Amino acid sequence: MSDASDAAPTARVLAYGASALLVDLGDATAVAHLTRAIGASALAAEVEVVPAATTVLVRVGDPRRGAAPGRLAAVRHALEDLLAQPDVALNAWAADAANAAADLVEIPVRYDGDDLGDVA
Repeated sequence: MSDASDAAPTARVLAYGASALLVDLGDATAVAHLTRAIGASALAAEVEVVPAATTVLVRVGDPRRGAAPGRLAAVRHALEDLLAQPDVALNAWAADAANAAADLVEIPVRYDGDDLGDVA
């Protein structure tokens, strides 16, 4: 039996000062999925996202002034909701991969021309 907590057992949302949260995922693929999920969510317009190797820093307010009261808690809750729904992140990643494949340009090449000896 598998549920959302099985999908990301190491995911933790930690306070990072008065204006940010650090999501410790322990996995680069999970970082990519969460970063894309945040970008596809309503949070994208409200936060700054800084992905790293195994973590994602989510800046909520100005580091010098801190986040608005209650804002950090609201963003933490939204992040925890995203982490509980790994399919959302996976679907965002799959859509990006499909779009990248659609942009593929193939250039036909021939390797048996008269100048093959000179070029080789």
